[in-house]
Amino acid sequence: MQRLKEKNNQLRQQTVCKICMDKEVAVVFLPCGHLVSCAECASGMKDCPICRVTVKGIVRAFMS
Repeated sequence: MQRLKEKNNQLRQQTVCKICMDKEVAVVFLPCGHLVSCAECASGMKDCPICRVTVKGIVRAFMS
């Protein structure tokens, strides 16, 4: 049971915005392809928070 709880927590952490830690990730940064931000936080980003590459565009990602 503990292993399942840890796995569930790990999966949730992967889908949470790494900037506000509140909303779900929803935007892919171009050209690096990192999926780490919600739409609101992404609008203010000039550089990718993971690799520091200059963001040239963003693409909305839909996960179902």
